[in-house]
Amino acid sequence: MKKTIITLVTVAMTILSAIADDTTYESLTFVKSDGTEVSYSVDGLRITFSNSNAVIKNDETTGVLGLSSLNYMYFSDADSSYLTGDVNGDGEVTIADVNVINDIILGSDVDADVEERADVNGDGEVSIADVNAVIDIILSAS
Repeated sequence: MKKTIITLVTVAMTILSAIADDTTYESLTFVKSDGTEVSYSVDGLRITFSNSNAVIKNDETTGVLGLSSLNYMYFSDADSSYLTGDVNGDGEVTIADVNVINDIILGSDVDADVEERADVNGDGEVSIADVNAVIDIILSAS
């Protein structure tokens, strides 16, 4: 609980700091404890917290990151690296992305980039929870 509160305060301070700079940023990048990064466009960015997770929503997508897996975050002038949930990299989140995650769960070999994108909920592993996260993204876009 103490770590969650510290993380929440850090998030709030980072956002306030960016606002105070009066600088325009393109994306907010979260760096996980394993070194992987997940970026979100700042267009319509909203961050809420639920069950020790950060729920990140913007005009394009919704993502969920476990607070315990986050090291730090930063704003960047660069556009976000990929659309959360777009596991196959085709530019949209569809049932095809669910199929790629299922293939990974069943043992298919994939590129490291694909496997990184398949960890949609950011918990450090590719599982049925990532399938559910992609389905939630698809349903929220409807």
